[in-house]
Amino acid sequence: PEALQGGDTQASAARAREAVMEVERGLGFDPVDREFERLGYDIESRDPNLILTVRGLDRFRFAPWGVRGGAPGRVGQTLLNPGRNTEEFLGQIKVQEVMVGDVVRLVTPAGGGFGDPFNRDPERVASDVRGGLLSVGNAASQYGVAVTDGRVDEAATNALRNTGARETAGTDFAFNASRLAYEAVWPPAVQAYLCERILAAPAGLRTQLMAAIRRQYSDRKEELGPADIDAAIDRAMAGFTGRSGSLPR
Repeated sequence: PEALQGGDTQASAARAREAVMEVERGLGFDPVDREFERLGYDIESRDPNLILTVRGLDRFRFAPWGVRGGAPGRVGQTLLNPGRNTEEFLGQIKVQEVMVGDVVRLVTPAGGGFGDPFNRDPERVASDVRGGLLSVGNAASQYGVAVTDGRVDEAATNALRNTGARETAGTDFAFNASRLAYEAVWPPAVQAYLCERILAAPAGLRTQLMAAIRRQYSDRKEELGPADIDAAIDRAMAGFTGRSGSLPR
């Protein structure tokens, strides 16, 4: 149905945003539509004693991964007073005190790609450019599609796709730099071994034990192995009980 086509969906979303913004204006606020900046959303304080609580913030370090040649997505961010000389990156917040006039920007993470972006239909990419979902520059760099005046430049697109190098091409899964750096120290097999050992601890001790082991290797640069996990558990258990000892293996 036509109502489900991309253009109509975007128009419906725009009407919905305008309706919400009109209500906000009636309440004395001055809302700003940032839809096409793809930033997330801003919260401005008009109260001298505002405490902002946020739950469920995730993906601030490890971006959603790409699959079958797709690129990893974008991590989330929270910023205080973006664009001002008092701008501050807040990280993953739960409770934040906000002064009058302060703005907190929540930038939501973006999902990873599915499939090689250079295989995407160029006309669909151009449609995203016309709809404001994608810039001309990102269309070229991320999808290998040259868009001029809203239309696909076939010759330039062929040149981009024949010469463009893609780090994720041919990969089953693509992770961001933070995830790769983490797994260089904590390989998946070692993570699984750690979980097995932790599950052998009494339920009431598991969270503290996990935190103690992570602290021991917080500055580690070299790859960990099962022997390192065993030693860390022994040290942590000795700290908890005051005597040497470990967990069943």
